[in-house]
Amino acid sequence: MNKSNVSPDGSGAAYRIVVDEQVLTLREPIWTGRQLLEHADRRPTQEFLIYQMGEHNLLEEISLDESVDLRRAGMERFITFRSDRSFRFLLNAQRQDWGVPKISEANLRRLANVGHEYSIWFVPAIGDPRELRHDELVDLTGNDVEQFQTERRITIKVVNEDNGAEFDLVTNRRARI
Repeated sequence: MNKSNVSPDGSGAAYRIVVDEQVLTLREPIWTGRQLLEHADRRPTQEFLIYQMGEHNLLEEISLDESVDLRRAGMERFITFRSDRSFRFLLNAQRQDWGVPKISEANLRRLANVGHEYSIWFVPAIGDPRELRHDELVDLTGNDVEQFQTERRITIKVVNEDNGAEFDLVTNRRARI
């Protein structure tokens, strides 16, 4: 948890949280979803969804009147969406909710907590899996629960013994030769 025992003015405990990209310092440890939205200037609050980013970057929706205790570890990161509904998908077989109808490859990468040494794969209910392109958007409004998987990329170093030139081949286990 990102908590300091003394607030910036020296008057007591302070709790540091991040709402989207905005860093907030709060004095009280318990806040409702509505209060967090108001403090982060997300108004009118009833037009927003707020999610807590928990362990393993799993998102959990916080209702407007639900309380969160910032003293618990992992309670300090939140994401908001101006939306009236959420969209569900699976990422590495773990259920996730998202607040808008499309999700980017970059956001899937962030939620999976993986770098560019991994590929993000869309696994449709019907058809073949395909690797998402950098910054590709995927529509989550279909009839099926969209499924995504991460997979470590394989790098093969090739050395030309005649001239010493080297280059890397980047592939994955799904590549067809």
